[in-house]
Amino acid sequence: MKEGFLESKGYKIHHCGWGDKGPKVLLIHSMGMDGHSMDKLAESIKDKYHVLSLTILDHGDSDPPRGSISLPDHAEVMRECYMQLGFEPSVLIGHSVGGMMGMVLTADYPDEFKGMMLVDIAPFESTGRSSRPTPPEYFESRVEAKKWLADRYPGFTEYYVENRLEHAFKQMNGRYYLKPRGDRVRGG
Repeated sequence: MKEGFLESKGYKIHHCGWGDKGPKVLLIHSMGMDGHSMDKLAESIKDKYHVLSLTILDHGDSDPPRGSISLPDHAEVMRECYMQLGFEPSVLIGHSVGGMMGMVLTADYPDEFKGMMLVDIAPFESTGRSSRPTPPEYFESRVEAKKWLADRYPGFTEYYVENRLEHAFKQMNGRYYLKPRGDRVRGG
């Protein structure tokens, strides 16, 4: 796996890539996740497919938006990234808000895609409020962060909890802090 950053419309966007031959598969994650959230899928297909995963704005290591950003404008930021890498035509796999961006992109630029797979598409909450409690500002230990993940996401496998511990947190002064998870783009 290779990872790095691209400049798109003045934003720094994190991306991950696997494989270097075969048909192209573009991954766009859900709200609250990042470009590593589909690592297992990418690892499982990298021998036959060239895979690119983009981290959307205000998530993981990508920049936050400058003020409110609409879904179509956010999709354009993602488009500029995959176009810079010559990553079309591709099959787009979009999870939740990533799928909504995929619908915008495939409708506006059908020649750039061979297909699309939508996973668990749900509308934005009109209230802009999450049904889950706000996470603490930080966790005192890896064990505490792992317990919070397991409690918050009871369906996560051990592999996925470990993936989130590795990629969704930054460690500073012995504490674990969540990286941005989309609080500035919800409802945008």
